[in-house]
Amino acid sequence: MPPRVKVTKEDIVKAAVDIVRKSGAQAINARTVASVLNCSTQPVFSNFATMDELRLAVAKKADILCQEYMQREVESGEFPTYKANGMAYIQFAKEEKELFKLLYMCDRSDEAISEGSELTDKMETIVHNNTGLEGSDAKLFHLEMWTYVHGIATMIATGYYNFDWELISKMLTDVYQGLKNYKFLILAPWRVLVLYKSARQLAPKTRYARFGEPRKLAETSTRPHRKQTKNGNPKPSGRGVAR
Repeated sequence: MPPRVKVTKEDIVKAAVDIVRKSGAQAINARTVASVLNCSTQPVFSNFATMDELRLAVAKKADILCQEYMQREVESGEFPTYKANGMAYIQFAKEEKELFKLLYMCDRSDEAISEGSELTDKMETIVHNNTGLEGSDAKLFHLEMWTYVHGIATMIATGYYNFDWELISKMLTDVYQGLKNYKFLILAPWRVLVLYKSARQLAPKTRYARFGEPRKLAETSTRPHRKQTKNGNPKPSGRGVAR
């Protein structure tokens, strides 16, 4: 009689992940997992007391896979680190739709989800280094960007809209730069005055004629010279002379 193959906890989680990929999170149960592993349901219940416990383990595995997407995108060097994480998050939603839904599109109100995480702290540090924002301002900046990225990812995961990859890249850049410029001016209004003064110093001395056409001024005077007569007196302009 051949020896019985021991089914490990990792085997069960891996089988459950494959089930989610094919049929969604609602398909996870002891029978479907046992069927994939070609065993009885006994190993499943030996390692997981409830199916909710197994689903939580699958969610943790899905989170690890999502972070691996981000790590690969950052290492590729195609985008700056902060943008690379957003692009990878969206790519994960596109290529692993059901795992993305399990992580970010299901009721997780009963879970103890902390506001901070190692990844969040890392992203906020990048925001600080790139923008100079600190504390709550950096947190808000990242939250606003992540909310925008999540919206795109959700539309792709649900099939609501299929964005072109180059368009996604442009959209993230536009929103990031726009938000950065907005924070730059709103949080430090004095910078507007500095920029204005710098622009005034760099701008050429011009007089704007009718219809906005620039006309360079004379170096010595702001008014044109009047013609003179032979005796050296200014020539009358003719204005106000009786006719």
